[in-house]
Amino acid sequence: MRGHHDTGPAPPYHPVRFTPENSAYTNRGSAHYEKAEFDRAIADFTKAIELNPKLALAYSNLGWTYEAIGDEREAIAHYRKALEFEPSLEAARDNLKLLGATPERQPFYRQTKPRN
Repeated sequence: MRGHHDTGPAPPYHPVRFTPENSAYTNRGSAHYEKAEFDRAIADFTKAIELNPKLALAYSNLGWTYEAIGDEREAIAHYRKALEFEPSLEAARDNLKLLGATPERQPFYRQTKPRN
């Protein structure tokens, strides 16, 4: 993994609008992350997103968690999703750069053999 941490510090926080429900799940997810309980962290961040599908912080924290378990592809996807909802979220942008990815999704072009 080319990530920048082991279990490291908790995911960085950024001011967002929280409801009591998504705040609780985001906070609990961060606590699970700090204890290296990554499956539980993923479940809580995912629940926060179910309650507020535009919660950029939860997507970024999912990216951080997937990166911690070595799933760079999922980490990159979640960092990019966070930036869709909050383009100024520097933590997500910085983590993408550390993984060697760009904030924007790259178009997929399928090369096909020319037909005769």
